Amino acid sequence: MNAASTALEPVLSIQARDEYRALNDEQASIVDRAIGMLARNPEARGTVEEGQGARRAFVSQDLQIRYGTHENYLVIAEIIVTGGGFLLGAGS
Repeated sequence: MNAASTALEPVLSIQARDEYRALNDEQASIVDRAIGMLARNPEARGTVEEGQGARRAFVSQDLQIRYGTHENYLVIAEIIVTGGGFLLGAGS
């Protein structure tokens, strides 16, 4: 992932790495784009605060990302495959 110099550097937890590896190519591509967007704006539309510094991004109808920030890092804690109905960055 190539991000702008002002963007946070993404780091995946061990759990998130395993979950990422289990995604199909289309899901992985969507997650890559979402992580790039979150690295530029961790509070983008389609995200919610979960408390204690954690946030959840509703990436697509079936993908969510749990994450937080620390210094210059975007820490991806979990990649969740589900059946939600929200889209990261979608207008209202």
